[in-house]
Amino acid sequence: VQALVAGRRVRALPRAGHRLRREPFGRYMEVVRDFLASVRSAGQE
Repeated sequence: VQALVAGRRVRALPRAGHRLRREPFGRYMEVVRDFLASVRSAGQE
């Protein structure tokens, strides 16, 4: 599941990342990073 979710985000980011950096997208990225970190730590446990 993690790989699929990460894969989708990785595909979408290169297109929209540059345009949305100036917009609230930055806040979204922070949430995504925290989410991925929690998923990774949970998976390692």
